[in-house]
Amino acid sequence: MAISDKLGNAFNRAKSGTIAVSLEAKKKLKESSIKGEISALESKMSSVYTQLGKEASAECFDELYRKNDRLKELLDSVRDYQDQVAAKERELEETMARLDAEIAAVKEGPAPAREAPADQPQEAQDAERPAPDAVFCSQCGAKNSVESSFCNQCGAKLEKN
Repeated sequence: MAISDKLGNAFNRAKSGTIAVSLEAKKKLKESSIKGEISALESKMSSVYTQLGKEASAECFDELYRKNDRLKELLDSVRDYQDQVAAKERELEETMARLDAEIAAVKEGPAPAREAPADQPQEAQDAERPAPDAVFCSQCGAKNSVESSFCNQCGAKLEKN
């Protein structure tokens, strides 16, 4: 067998191997894509089941409440959980707003120093300024008390001015 034939055979095997790898990758990609679509459909179906249960229970809520003491307990429990969820949602909203404000304050940095009036020395002006009520960590931005030496979130040493 001539060298050109051997090279041709080696090239064909390499080409076949490359095509096979490409087809395997295509197969895996297609499998992953279809599994993702199945998962999305199952998630939608689960959502519909949940909504169906909620609407059916709401429809029967009052009638069941009057007829059965055990169901009354369970329905009271559901109402209690609904109240707790609503309270936690409000807490989450308030907490996120407070943290957004703290983050914005840290990003803005300290307020620019005012220049002392010509007739008042800088020391007098500094004495008039209220003491800060918090120190922000330069590493993670967490709010700390002015008495703290280390950050209550990440443990970094706090820089005090």
